[in-house]
Amino acid sequence: MTVTRFRWIAAAVSVFLLAACAQIPTSGSVQRGVDDVSVPRSGYLLATGPTPGADRLEVVQGFLRALSAGPEDDYAVAREYLMDDARRSWAPTERVVVHPTSSSLEPVLEDDDSVHLTMAISATLDREGRYAQAAGGVTEEFTFLLARNAEDEWRIAQAPDVTLMSVANFDFIYRATPIYFASQDQRRLVSELRWFSERNQAMAAAAAVLAGPSPWLQETVFSAVPMGARLSTDGVVIEDGVAIVGLTDQVLNASLEDRGVLAVEMQQTLMRVPNVHSVELRSGSAPLVMPSPLPTIDREPASPGTLTALGEDDDGQPALVEYVGGAFTPRSGLAVPDEPIADFAVSLTDPDLVAVATPSGVLSLRPDGENVTLLAEEDIVSLSWDRWDWLWLASDDESKQLVTINTDGEYQEVSADWLKGRDVLEARVARDGARVLITSSDRSTTTLDVAAIVRDEAGRPQSLAEPVQLSGTLKNPSSAVWVDNLLVATLAEGSAGSDLTPYLIEVGGRVSSLPAVEDARWLASGKGERNLYLGSSSGRIFVRDGQTWSPIAENISDPHFPG
Repeated sequence: MTVTRFRWIAAAVSVFLLAACAQIPTSGSVQRGVDDVSVPRSGYLLATGPTPGADRLEVVQGFLRALSAGPEDDYAVAREYLMDDARRSWAPTERVVVHPTSSSLEPVLEDDDSVHLTMAISATLDREGRYAQAAGGVTEEFTFLLARNAEDEWRIAQAPDVTLMSVANFDFIYRATPIYFASQDQRRLVSELRWFSERNQAMAAAAAVLAGPSPWLQETVFSAVPMGARLSTDGVVIEDGVAIVGLTDQVLNASLEDRGVLAVEMQQTLMRVPNVHSVELRSGSAPLVMPSPLPTIDREPASPGTLTALGEDDDGQPALVEYVGGAFTPRSGLAVPDEPIADFAVSLTDPDLVAVATPSGVLSLRPDGENVTLLAEEDIVSLSWDRWDWLWLASDDESKQLVTINTDGEYQEVSADWLKGRDVLEARVARDGARVLITSSDRSTTTLDVAAIVRDEAGRPQSLAEPVQLSGTLKNPSSAVWVDNLLVATLAEGSAGSDLTPYLIEVGGRVSSLPAVEDARWLASGKGERNLYLGSSSGRIFVRDGQTWSPIAENISDPHFPG
């Protein structure tokens, strides 16, 4: 058996094994591993060069096999299928297009020596590592132009600037990587999910920190990187668990305070890369001078607070109830208004402060105190506190879709041009105070978006930046909550005629379904999937329990965590 033949068989076997056991899930639970250090997989994919005498279709098919093995050695084997000029101009890192593992690629030979390929799309990845899951039924077309080289062998004279690979190979090669940036007030870290090749993960992640967030997040984070600063030629070297990040001399233009912020961002990002336990920034051969200690910038609150819901007291009267010690008990001294409650919210900073929306307005409630009217507005449909103590109100009134108020009586409308012509059904602020989930409808469809919050220097909300849609593959999402910094849970329509189905959505990643519950209506989440609760319109409350939901209470509705 020739060496070439052996390599081809090894490649085929490895791809077959990947197809069998490494598919990205499209149902069931999202496999996290985003905020935690993951263990790198063993093994690698083999690519093989062109066979002498191969015809046009065989050349394209061989190129596609080599391409699907990933960016090893800058696609050196895949470039063997290209003419000399095409090798220099081809840019495969512009985009990664992922197709279902089960689909077969069947290129078609055209009369003009071109080969045409139509491919079902599962997801795409841009050059900065931003992932987008495709809706079902989406396809894309690719064309390869061929010519004979000086040895009279068919080669590709023009190839699309893209890497094509199966879901299984993508899952084997790429890793979800959270990139962290400091919020405007430098008290919280704002995360953005990117996807990088495992073999280049640390280098790509460090470069992403220096390049800054995607445009939709730029107005809500603090920029600590001086103009022109980037990775040096040394890049990122990992030695004995220490990621040594080489930076160009421009980093010396940063103030001592800004260097501290950059160090925290790099630490929080790179310490989620396998085998990295600490991070050191260098300019040239010398460690970068840093403040001591480094600034404290939290990823998220240590505790999400207590689950609260609507229920009854011992006399059968409406009450706010807390889940403590495995049971819901009424909150002492809190007088619930007699009017129907459309929504309520517990403050993130003061658990004794509760805001409730009634048909006549928004009230603030405190134990053993009088209820105070915060806003005498009708048609308030949702409430959410941010960590700056601003209460966000979504209204049926199109002229005042989103407004914020605080306990000092300040009132601020929040502008968002992209919401014009839509009804805001729900607004839920992330615990970092930098982003907000917006569920809105144009009377024909409902969408779920996440947008960055633009604030003034005092922290007052001013406007929402252009959003990122999270519900592209879902139908009519309703209740939505933050599960953690990068994960959202929502209810959306399942198959025809079925109950609302809970879904998990990675912001910048995958969408997956959870088991359905009859009459599902509300979701609440503390911190992480294990602290995810579901409420039904029949009054039952469930908690996430592995791959199922376990009931924990009856005659309880509208569960909330603070925020």
